[in-house]
Amino acid sequence: VFAAMASPASPGCVVGVARDGHTVFAKGYGMADLEHDVPMSPATVSEAGSVTKQVVAMTVLLLEREGKLALDDDVRRWVPELPDYAPQYGGRRITLRQLVQHTSGLRDQCTLTAMMHPRDASVVQTRADVLGLIVRQRALNFAPDTDHLYSNSGYTLLALAIERASGQPFGEAVAARVFRPLGMTRTEFRDDRSRIVRGRAVGYTLTPVGARTLMPEYDVVGSGGMLTTVGDLLRWAANFDSATVGGPALVARMAEGAVLEDGRRLPYAYGVVNGTHRGAPTLSHTGATAAYRAALYRFPRQRTAVALLCNHAAANGAALALRVA
Repeated sequence: VFAAMASPASPGCVVGVARDGHTVFAKGYGMADLEHDVPMSPATVSEAGSVTKQVVAMTVLLLEREGKLALDDDVRRWVPELPDYAPQYGGRRITLRQLVQHTSGLRDQCTLTAMMHPRDASVVQTRADVLGLIVRQRALNFAPDTDHLYSNSGYTLLALAIERASGQPFGEAVAARVFRPLGMTRTEFRDDRSRIVRGRAVGYTLTPVGARTLMPEYDVVGSGGMLTTVGDLLRWAANFDSATVGGPALVARMAEGAVLEDGRRLPYAYGVVNGTHRGAPTLSHTGATAAYRAALYRFPRQRTAVALLCNHAAANGAALALRVA
């Protein structure tokens, strides 16, 4: 599966497989750092991209259980900077649940950034910049709960809501509720792109003149920004069976797909997507940030998980993870 990148001249991937909550396979292929001849290994730290979203969704559910917020809260309770779109859309208000499940209608921050700077999407670099883009939008893509469109903007706003509801910095709020209880000691958020991270893979894209670095140039967390290892991702995946964090009812709720106003149930749930592979139900999410690619697939019936972290822009995380499965 990884033969094409199993070379000292290629960026690559780390893959981990767990069964019944125990890691049964973990191996790196290719190089984490081409300049310093550092190979990819199970200890390599890499960017998880949008795999982050399920951790954010869990934190929101935990804060709801603590009584600090509610999934049906109007987002403007926590982010009053956002315009009031309700008068335009029949009184429909955007809720935190809609942000989690991508049914808010909010325009995606990545699309907005690309429209502003079509030749350099890295210009918008901080949460304040992204929030400024979002709040300047005078309309939504559709009325809340009438359609589904993936929007990173929603998770950037959720990170802000988590911060304000918990009274803690976003990274600490998540670490206290998720990372530390699960023993995810190598996982943290990248909210300062210039900070040194020990053991991190460098992101690379391949060009006609050879590999070139391609790193995230922005400090926005929530929609992504989680640095982790395959071992920590498998610890997170194991929680869907053990329910160490959250308990069985809350963990089961994570898999409940969104329901639109017209009754349609969607595969997108709480930061995870319901699907099937060769007849087996799956819960999954992929991620992509700069040259980093990630995937986490769970097979609930088989109590099996496949985690993948790559620093190779051409890697197809979903396809690779499913081939491993």
